[in-house]
Amino acid sequence: MASGYRVRKNEGHHYRVIRSLEYTINAAQTLIQQMDKFRQKRNISDYERVGTITQVEADAMVTLARNLRELVIDWMKRNHPELLSG
Repeated sequence: MASGYRVRKNEGHHYRVIRSLEYTINAAQTLIQQMDKFRQKRNISDYERVGTITQVEADAMVTLARNLRELVIDWMKRNHPELLSG
């Protein structure tokens, strides 16, 4: 959103947000692939089977999310510092 893009809530919006990381914050393909893998796994657990995500996978996703957050904050500091508070 900081760069003027917005994904509408429709089919595939999570996929589009993840794929956009390459173009918005210049995220590495490995990060994008990991995020998409977890997105796919989440969809299966939400819609097809319960209990398919292990604690190890959940911990890995939390670590990945923290890393992504730091990448976004660093990108925001360089590109849109006026949008960051304190």
